[in-house]
Amino acid sequence: VAIPFPDIARVEVPRPDRARPEGDPRDEDGAAPPVGDDGEGAEERGVEGEGAAAAPGGEGAAQGEPQPEPTPAPPPERPRARWTNEISLGLTGTEGNSQTFNIDTAFQTRRQSEDGVFNFSARYQRNTTSGDVTRNRFNANARNDWNFRGTRGSGFLRGSVEWDEFADFDYRLAFNAGVGYRWIERPNTQLSTRVGGGVTRDFNDLQDDDWRPELTFAADFERRITERQRFTAEGEFFPQVEDFSDFRSVVSANWEYRLDAERDLTLRLGVRWEYESETVAAEESDFSYSARIVFGF
Repeated sequence: VAIPFPDIARVEVPRPDRARPEGDPRDEDGAAPPVGDDGEGAEERGVEGEGAAAAPGGEGAAQGEPQPEPTPAPPPERPRARWTNEISLGLTGTEGNSQTFNIDTAFQTRRQSEDGVFNFSARYQRNTTSGDVTRNRFNANARNDWNFRGTRGSGFLRGSVEWDEFADFDYRLAFNAGVGYRWIERPNTQLSTRVGGGVTRDFNDLQDDDWRPELTFAADFERRITERQRFTAEGEFFPQVEDFSDFRSVVSANWEYRLDAERDLTLRLGVRWEYESETVAAEESDFSYSARIVFGF
């Protein structure tokens, strides 16, 4: 602010809010040097401008070179298949007026993954009364279910072998395939059905039967009652294609109670009913019940 005093003096007082810092290149009237000035200020601004232009993209960006694409994230890992295995054993016997001894043992393994479920089971039963064998049989089943992605449907392939000392055959082979559907799929309740077809053949000492075509109708149910209790049931019906009155069926149900979760120890009570419409010497109906201790691993 210039305050003239005529004939005396000229006094200049800088405004506090516009005070020039030391080294300010502006002249006394407050004008800044021109942009194209070759002075020190222009050089400083030139250096700053060059750095600002190079800062966003670096040297490669200034030359127009394409930037590398970011590396895509790796796909998430698929959950690993889970295996569960168990061995069960049941023994009963009596001594006194009658002598009986019954043994019932089984093995089962199960593999579950996103693609489906594989099950294999084998069971052996032998009963004696006063030294005479009244029951002696072995059976094994293997089944693989493939899930249809995005649906509740599935495909299955099943094979079984059966040997029974008191049946009309020495041993029997059966193979079936088809499709299935999961009607109920909840954490505590599952219900599914299967429909398909296959072949079966009985072998014995007298003659070997031919392979016979048969249909397959089956259902599986599972209900977890409590944290320790579980109920399962399965039914299978196999009518002959040429004659529906000639059929065989198997129905089983099991109730389980977890005795020790840490040791994976379970009590299993079960019933099983088998029926064959056409027999020669054996009974058409065969009913059995069992109590077994199951060891999981």
